[in-house]
Amino acid sequence: MKTKVFELSVCKMDKKLGIFFKKEIYNKLRFTTKDYVKLKIYFKNKSFDYLVKFNRIITLRREVIDSLGIKYKDTIRIEPSKFKPSHRSRFLLHKGQIDLLYLIPEITKKGFPIIVHEFFKEGENWLNVWCYHPRGSCSQVFLRRYLEPKKFGKLLGLLQAEGTKNNFKVLEFGNNSVFEHKDFKEYLAYIGVDTDNIIITLTCGKLVKNVEQEIKRFKRFTGSKVNHSYTSNRRDGEKDFMPLLGA
Repeated sequence: MKTKVFELSVCKMDKKLGIFFKKEIYNKLRFTTKDYVKLKIYFKNKSFDYLVKFNRIITLRREVIDSLGIKYKDTIRIEPSKFKPSHRSRFLLHKGQIDLLYLIPEITKKGFPIIVHEFFKEGENWLNVWCYHPRGSCSQVFLRRYLEPKKFGKLLGLLQAEGTKNNFKVLEFGNNSVFEHKDFKEYLAYIGVDTDNIIITLTCGKLVKNVEQEIKRFKRFTGSKVNHSYTSNRRDGEKDFMPLLGA
């Protein structure tokens, strides 16, 4: 059944942007606040699949605003459709590949549901992963569902050696080798992570000279810019690049 497309104006709600379904549109949709809904949002020549728990008033999160370049009072087109969250896989392996849907937990550490919507892109299965809580919701993450064990294993190896050990709210990796950072970025991009969202910090010992040269070298090898740099008095001639993903 073909879904309808509606034109809506972007509203301002305090410091945030959002949309409001007028009564005539709301009645046509026949959705309830218990329904999971995918809003395919069109603006200019771009589109974004936006997951929500349905309501007449919906806040637009930062990822869709930045992706489409939406501003207050812009007119956007919205194609809403209900969806059923994907069930987790029963097995880790599928035809010799890692099934990422097996590894995604049902809930967060705080007990909030993690919703997965599977879709197809360029002949491959992808996962739109999203979490919501009573006060709002988190950014969506798009991940490739089926992964080559060798590439995924190399990513896990890098994380095991130099990755997050305690703070699991973020994904971080610290190392002074630009080659390993290049590999780390490539493996993240392979599983679907938007590497433009990575924040990179350079920590230098007090004896490290030509910090700007080190930053340029890192960008030349990895294609990523260094967002922050500082000197640590506790470390002599050492330096570490620390990419961080999350909040």
